[in-house]
Amino acid sequence: MKTLIAIFSTLALMAGVGTNEAKAENFFKKVGRSIRNAHERHVDMAEDLLEAAARHHDDDRNRGHYETREIQEWVAGSERIVYVEVQEPGHFEFRQVTEIVSPARCEKFYVEPVFRIERDCHGNQVKIMVKCGYWSTREIPAVSCTKTIKVWVEGECKQVAKKICVQGHFETKCVRVWVCD
Repeated sequence: MKTLIAIFSTLALMAGVGTNEAKAENFFKKVGRSIRNAHERHVDMAEDLLEAAARHHDDDRNRGHYETREIQEWVAGSERIVYVEVQEPGHFEFRQVTEIVSPARCEKFYVEPVFRIERDCHGNQVKIMVKCGYWSTREIPAVSCTKTIKVWVEGECKQVAKKICVQGHFETKCVRVWVCD
């Protein structure tokens, strides 16, 4: 792990020294390429070393070579959760709506004066005003009605979790094996 960190820091310094505008993506491309090349060199060196060791042995049991063979391995089945996009279609709904037919208002009206008829000492009828006439207001409440209307509701698209079973299967792999001559 320490070696890997040392390689990254060295490559970062090397990438930043010679350029005025070092971009992160160029840096990681260079790092990836150099790591891949180093890995391939080490694999080649290990192959050469093993082949040289096999050639220098005098024992007949150790004589042989490496071959690449295809083998089939069983990969067990598993369960995964995958998020699937589900489209729900639009539909009609019935809703109760209250509408105001006439708004609340105040109405002004005149109240007539109140008279009383009495007789004077001579027996004549006399009209006496008991209460003067006046203007008054009264409040008339709003008139509303409730209707049932049909409304279109748009559909929606949402993500739903779905459990998927992956069946077991055979997988072909290339493997290097030592073959005795």
